[in-house]
Amino acid sequence: MKKYLSLLILFFGCANVFGHGENKYGPNGGYIKMPGVFHTELVFDKKDNSFQLFLLDIQFKNPTVKNSSVSATFEDKKIKINFKCNVSNANHFKCQPDQKYESKSGKLRLEVVRDGAKGVAEYQFPLKLMEQKDPSNHSNHH
Repeated sequence: MKKYLSLLILFFGCANVFGHGENKYGPNGGYIKMPGVFHTELVFDKKDNSFQLFLLDIQFKNPTVKNSSVSATFEDKKIKINFKCNVSNANHFKCQPDQKYESKSGKLRLEVVRDGAKGVAEYQFPLKLMEQKDPSNHSNHH
């Protein structure tokens, strides 16, 4: 009986570990990452390669800029772009690149502080939702 109970807990526990919300869009239509005890939601603008960043609580709510900051860098094989991030609409950050670039592939690295809590989030380009893995499929194990 203990063995079956352990397997049941493992099965349902693994289902919650896959993604921390990264398999669906956030409340503002953006891409979610969990850099620590909070979530970041990235809403990317393809027109000028800028983005909005919402610093959400663990429940994907209550965006805040209080006691918060964002440092952002995009890198691919050829370039490194820095972003200037400022508070926008008193509930999120608007980040503008310091020069024009193409966002076809690369990595956006965010060093974030949300109300004093620090974290690092990385978004791979092209942006896409993380696929929900089937915990019963053991071919994904490393």
